[in-house]
Amino acid sequence: MRGLGNRSLGTLLFTHPLVKRQPLHFKALQSHHALYKSAAAVQGEAPSRLWARRSLFYLQDAPLLVTEVFLPDILALRRVTSAS
Repeated sequence: MRGLGNRSLGTLLFTHPLVKRQPLHFKALQSHHALYKSAAAVQGEAPSRLWARRSLFYLQDAPLLVTEVFLPDILALRRVTSAS
């Protein structure tokens, strides 16, 4: 991780030949979940749930758990991309 420099973590995870990725796991986060609370704090109006996904990566037997929480505005990206 220290050697990333100005490269993104995603660049390392998806281009390094020795990185192994485990399957993705998805979950709908309800308002009582800690990740929901952190993500909803940046929203003007909190939705009833937020979606999250996580995956475990290994680089030379060192595990790295990556979790992403998707804000509702991500759904607008699909509409914009489809219209293009």
